[in-house]
Amino acid sequence: MPDPITETSTLSSIIPPKWSIKLRLPEATIKEGRLTNLQLESVIYACEQHERMIPGTQYRSGFFMGDGPGVGKGRQIAGIILENFIRGRKRAIWISISSDLIDDAKRDICDIGGGAIPIHDLRDYGNNKDLNSFEELNQGVIFCTYSLLVRNGAGGGKDQSRLTQIVKWAGEDFDGVLAFDEAHKAKNIRIPKKGRHKLSQALRTNGTKSATAVIEIQQQLPLARVVYVSATGASEPEHLLYASRLGLWGPGTSFDTPDTFVREIRSGGTGAMELLAMELKQLGQYLARSLSFKGAEFEVVEEEIDQEFMLKYDKAVELWSDIISHFSGFCKKGIENLTRKEINQLRSQLWGANQRFWGQICMAAKVKGVVRIANEAIQQGKCVVIGLQNTGESVATEEESGCSAACNLLKNFIEKFGVKVMTTEEKEQILERIDALQLPINPLDEIIDLLGGPKRVAEMTGRSVRQVCVRGEWTLVKRIKSDSSGDAINIRERKKFMSGKKLVAIISEAASTGISLHADRRVKNTRRRVHITLQLPWSADRAVQQMGRSHRSNQSSAPEFKLIMTPIGGEWRFASAVAERLQQLGAMTQGDRRATGGSGLTNFAIDPRYGPEALEKVFNCLSDGSLPPFAEDAVNELEFLETEYENDFEKFATVAMTALQKAGMFGHGDSETFPTVNVFLNRLFGVKLCLQGQIFSFWHVLMEILIRDAKMRGEYQDGITDIASELKLKDEEILHQNPATNAHTSLLTLWGDRGVSWEEAKEFLDSQNDEVAGFYKKKDPQNDAFYNIILALAKKQEVHGKRRRIYHTTLPHAGHRPEEVSNFKLRNDYDKLDLEEAEKIWKEIYEYSKDHCGHSARSSSCKGKDVCVYKKRMYVYNILTGSVFPFWEEIKKSVAIKNPRDDEFSVKVSDSELSNAVLKIMIRLCE
Repeated sequence: MPDPITETSTLSSIIPPKWSIKLRLPEATIKEGRLTNLQLESVIYACEQHERMIPGTQYRSGFFMGDGPGVGKGRQIAGIILENFIRGRKRAIWISISSDLIDDAKRDICDIGGGAIPIHDLRDYGNNKDLNSFEELNQGVIFCTYSLLVRNGAGGGKDQSRLTQIVKWAGEDFDGVLAFDEAHKAKNIRIPKKGRHKLSQALRTNGTKSATAVIEIQQQLPLARVVYVSATGASEPEHLLYASRLGLWGPGTSFDTPDTFVREIRSGGTGAMELLAMELKQLGQYLARSLSFKGAEFEVVEEEIDQEFMLKYDKAVELWSDIISHFSGFCKKGIENLTRKEINQLRSQLWGANQRFWGQICMAAKVKGVVRIANEAIQQGKCVVIGLQNTGESVATEEESGCSAACNLLKNFIEKFGVKVMTTEEKEQILERIDALQLPINPLDEIIDLLGGPKRVAEMTGRSVRQVCVRGEWTLVKRIKSDSSGDAINIRERKKFMSGKKLVAIISEAASTGISLHADRRVKNTRRRVHITLQLPWSADRAVQQMGRSHRSNQSSAPEFKLIMTPIGGEWRFASAVAERLQQLGAMTQGDRRATGGSGLTNFAIDPRYGPEALEKVFNCLSDGSLPPFAEDAVNELEFLETEYENDFEKFATVAMTALQKAGMFGHGDSETFPTVNVFLNRLFGVKLCLQGQIFSFWHVLMEILIRDAKMRGEYQDGITDIASELKLKDEEILHQNPATNAHTSLLTLWGDRGVSWEEAKEFLDSQNDEVAGFYKKKDPQNDAFYNIILALAKKQEVHGKRRRIYHTTLPHAGHRPEEVSNFKLRNDYDKLDLEEAEKIWKEIYEYSKDHCGHSARSSSCKGKDVCVYKKRMYVYNILTGSVFPFWEEIKKSVAIKNPRDDEFSVKVSDSELSNAVLKIMIRLCE
């Protein structure tokens, strides 16, 4: 039985074009299921695209394979190469992220019937060698890593680079496969938001060597059959700048240049990125399937911090406050003797050490929780995978055995840089205070020890040494022997875990690529995996990679994912970054952001627009010691103001502002502007635990108020939304049809019923387990007395580990609304209705609004009553659907949402059932 595969609702609603190509793969490859139907679909669409040229250019069209971990992207690449090999294209180039994956590539090609195709490791051939001089290279696949691709030869010149070497081997008329595995390795190109910046300029100033090389090799091999392979696709338009073969810009498109494409899509918000994914699939250029997470469980585990740890943390805060004071004072005094570059370098070292220190502390706070969850899992007959980003080896290699990794990191920093900024006596005092902290040792070593030591724990990391506890004493030992490599040890450790000899596996980012730790039916250890995320990566690229290690195809059971969080406020920087990334990544990874909606991470999301705006208001409030009217609701939602500050906001502001100043919040540079969100969350580590939670809560509540207000004004953009519970097609006009794919653009006129009947409303309420939820009417309805009823439904929301009571609103004539109300607002501004009274009012509004507008309810007539839709249940929608990018300029002019602060706009993307048959994805135009 094949593994359950899923697409998001938005992508699954898009039907790719019909193909005309007939595969020539071996009969056994297809009949014996060596390539599944799902994998064959990618091979077909890639080969179909490769038969086309990008209009108006000399370049062949490319294909983007966006499948998630475990679907078998390697086999699909192998299938495309084999198909082309059979058709006479005997040379191919496979660029990957790791040299170790060549074994997987050989296995994949062999497994599908391509055993006759040789795969050549570019490392086996000298930098300056002519590859065409080697007889064995007359045909086959050149396997190369991104890091090798960017290297120059012995002379260091461009003509002797590995890239040039490959291009010469391929030849100018090369029309074989050029596959970029883990293509997101080339995504790091930034085009500034303001001004005009060409791609070449962005590459010089912001692009990585990998990005430059990937773009360059595509330019030098215009006829190559390019395949981009990435489970994480793109969360931002600039992450697609390397994917020039998708034809997203240039002649015949809506975007003349790459930088125009970036600015326009960026201005369209996340909805535009979601549209792009759908557009590419509709054109046959993109597929993104993933293993269903059915059966997988996600849980955010909040680990409490005990009093002893809290005291140590707060002492560390005091120590860092003094260190920051020394460095800040020196930078101000030494500005006459130091260059700006030297001062910035010193600040960079300071804050780098600061962030690494608190990162170790955050991990140490989770040790007990990790060990508890791991032991419980093993007792329940499961096994454990622990994921982290870094191991702290750079500290361990220099530290004395048994010392705290965090303390040693700080001591090394003070020894190296403290001599510049403080006296010898001051430095010695700081070092003594570091020793007095008595912080835990390296968290990774402590976890391994508490779970039975190296004999019971399989460690797959990139570190060469570790600390081992022997009879109560910590000893520094080599993990990698002189006759072994780290990769070889990791492979052996993986085998021990997969065979069941070890029931706990620890894997770091350095070792995660290509390693599978799932409950594979083909191995002995088929216990269910409990995947504990000890450290959240800052990037969702890495988060997907980490989670995909234990969730893959052919598994006997889906994993349990445990994300451990602590009340340490600064740690939310990582959680919020990943939450935002996972939401956005759905736009290319899996079609839309709702793909990851069940993971529990959305509680940590920080809105990219209203987060910074709320933070600026936080600093203004704290500086002034007073609250503006819009923030008065926030005070009522923050219990600590009453319990700890006697509702004296000025008192709280003074305490908070002093702490933030000591933490270096406003000393991050020469700029007089407020800190960014990332700087704020990083510096928040340096505030005592209780207070940092209060500050974070204040900021988060202000952000929610701003979002709530934006929703009430209809300005909040949150990607794809439902527009009506029932739609009927009134008219359809085909505006455009793509001659190559037959993809068309249509203008639809729809009648939609937005209302919610009494029976439906009652059903919604009955599903609630909340005593506040119910029907309400405003105490002061002003001019809206007739429409004075709402259904308030509880929305689960947590801020910094504390649950807040927020309620969605539903109206009889307009359905579920984006507006939200707080528990405080319900108590003060509304009266709760009993069911009998609510039913009478609800039904009256529901029936009246079917044929009458809101103006008629206020007076006896409305001048435009025949066409007026104000507060009507039945609503006319003008919808652009299908392939919409050819009409981008028209969309910009017609789209509903305008940003009053600048020229940016947001596309309003909607979905709904049309005639109970087909899910339509569409852009809603101004009515």
